[in-house]
Amino acid sequence: MKRFRIRLLGFLGRLLYGAVLKTIRPVFGADGAAVSAAMARGEPLIFAFFHGQLAMMQAPYRGRRGLAIQMSRSGDGEIVARAIAPYGIQAIRGSSSRAGVSSLRVLLEAMEQGRDLGFACDGPRGPYHQVKAGVAHAARLTGARVFPVGAAPRRGMVFAKSWDRFTIPLPFTAVFYAFGTSFTIARDADDAAVEAARAGLERELETLCGRAAARAERGAASD
Repeated sequence: MKRFRIRLLGFLGRLLYGAVLKTIRPVFGADGAAVSAAMARGEPLIFAFFHGQLAMMQAPYRGRRGLAIQMSRSGDGEIVARAIAPYGIQAIRGSSSRAGVSSLRVLLEAMEQGRDLGFACDGPRGPYHQVKAGVAHAARLTGARVFPVGAAPRRGMVFAKSWDRFTIPLPFTAVFYAFGTSFTIARDADDAAVEAARAGLERELETLCGRAAARAERGAASD
């Protein structure tokens, strides 16, 4: 019964996600210029965002080589993985508490194969908006630039009872994005530098979420 539920919800999620991707309109401000330029150059990138905004991360990514994102090994994680797989997102199953090292290794392999990496930084199980160290470790190991990003839909559904307040934009709406300043972490950085990057990213993402939400409320691309 559980397997049937996962298959059914994964199928329904795929239909909904496909409808959203085909009809929503991504809106960028001036702070999106740097990431657009990096993408145009084919530069390998790491995108950092909060777990509740996962459903909005593929929309501005059309035409690229695809994202690899770490997801929970739980049943809910399997449902999400099935829903997004046809749309260029590779789900790497793992978590910060279970199989975390092995899933990070697979993420790095995905980048070597040409994919960019997406980190739902407080996931896959929370706590809410508390950034884990995985994205900083990946940045140190790859030397790739990290772009923090926040997103908010003009109209959307927020699952208020979920730990991450997971948000799905409604079809035919605009989704507003806010990008922070990119950063890299040196391969020889010590643990203190990695922790400083992690803490700084946590503060930056909170700011970007607020900025994106304000843009969505006003219906304007920039502040």
